[in-house]
Amino acid sequence: MTRKLNCWCCSEISSALEVIKAALQNPFKNDEESLERAQESRIQCSENVRHQIDLILRKLVSAEMRRKTGEQWGAPPSLQLVISEGAVL
Repeated sequence: MTRKLNCWCCSEISSALEVIKAALQNPFKNDEESLERAQESRIQCSENVRHQIDLILRKLVSAEMRRKTGEQWGAPPSLQLVISEGAVL
């Protein structure tokens, strides 16, 4: 729900300020353990078949979009090849 600033009551503003103050006093600490967990998570994700399928499909869709974009521009076939390979114009 969106509200105009003048519709906020003092208790809502105070609550929001308390949350911000607590976040500033307790910043996220990137310790060794959380880094190890993140690395393990990345490894699991990269070995996941669904993740691999997702990456392959994204690459195929991206390549097809680049190819279609080249066709729409009326680019010559040699330039369309460059576009489909992912080069930046």
